[in-house]
Amino acid sequence: MGSTPPGGSGGGGGNSGGLVIHWVTKEISSSGSFPTLTKTNYYDWAVLMRVMLQAWGLWIAVSIGTNDLTEDRMALEVLSKAVPVEMMGTIANKASAKVTWDCIQVMNIGVDRMHKAKASTLRRKFDALKFCDGETVDDFGIRINRIANQLMVLLDGLKEEEVVCKFLQALPPKFEQIASSIETLLDLGDLSMEELIGWLKATEKRHNHGSNSIANLNLTKDELVVRLSSRLQLKGGSNS
Repeated sequence: MGSTPPGGSGGGGGNSGGLVIHWVTKEISSSGSFPTLTKTNYYDWAVLMRVMLQAWGLWIAVSIGTNDLTEDRMALEVLSKAVPVEMMGTIANKASAKVTWDCIQVMNIGVDRMHKAKASTLRRKFDALKFCDGETVDDFGIRINRIANQLMVLLDGLKEEEVVCKFLQALPPKFEQIASSIETLLDLGDLSMEELIGWLKATEKRHNHGSNSIANLNLTKDELVVRLSSRLQLKGGSNS
């Protein structure tokens, strides 16, 4: 997006209608607020950096590239604040923010052919996920999120709804009724992983403390109807 330099404050010839140009500068936080890339956290780092760059309107400069030099330099500055000190010199010598982003990716997950193979392996692992004996909702949540985050970086197309569906599919039999209630009552596209884990943990707690687990699960189903039907604007209305 090209821009015209502002004119002087005095009137200079031309339009008496006076086109007023407002210059907007994006504010970038201090370096203390950036995640630092390490040898082991690339996937989490990449997901978080994408969100931050999107918030500042700089993600396109990094993922696709831009002809706007100011935008490119701002994106490059952000990247330079999020890498270890020993990498800063390398980043400063790159031609653009996109080249820098691609370089960091190659250093951590290899060239395109390699990360396609890695994505394929992770996808199979994701599809085969199921609860281990005695595994808690929290522990499984950590496992599935770790793989999902890696796939989000490698595929750039995995949606949260798919992760939610997989979580429900992988649940052990004791969660069968609550899973069925969630699938029936909720639009899974609007359900976050945090909400899902919250409902499942409440059920898990009841199951662990109550002698009549079926009754407890039915109670959870009733609660789902009462608490969520209005939020989800179910076609059946709020009649029970």
